[in-house]
Amino acid sequence: MFRLVDMPSEELGASAARKFDIEAWMPGRKLYGEVTSASNCTDYQARRLGIKYRDLKGVEKFAHTCNATAIATTRALIAVLETYQNVSYFAHCFSKRKGLIGLPHEIRKRMPENRSRTIKLRSVADINVDV
Repeated sequence: MFRLVDMPSEELGASAARKFDIEAWMPGRKLYGEVTSASNCTDYQARRLGIKYRDLKGVEKFAHTCNATAIATTRALIAVLETYQNVSYFAHCFSKRKGLIGLPHEIRKRMPENRSRTIKLRSVADINVDV
C-alpha cells in the first residue's frame, strides 16, 4: 500500500518549487514512510550550473530541472518485508524457530530460480561476529 503526497511549501528545500513524495505503508511502524521523492526545481539549479537553451526564436533561457530520488532502498525493503510477513515469521519471532517470508509474485519472478521461493530469516543471535 502506498500514497502520493503533494508536499506543503514548508517541507520544500531551497531549490524545489514543488515536490511529491511516494510513501509506503510500514506495518511494523504503523505509519507511512517516504520511499521516493521528486521535485520541480524550475530554473534554480540551472542558474547556478549555467544550463541554458535557445527557444524557437533564438532567445537564450535557463532550463528547468527536476530532482528525484530513485528509491530509498532500506525503507522500500522494510515496507515489502513487513507487508508480506506470514505466520511462519511470527512463529520465528515468538518461539525462536526459523521463519520464512513469502515474497510477492512480481519480485519472485525476477529472482534467480534458486532464490525465488522464500527468504530465511535470521535472528541477531544466529549471526557470529568476532569483536
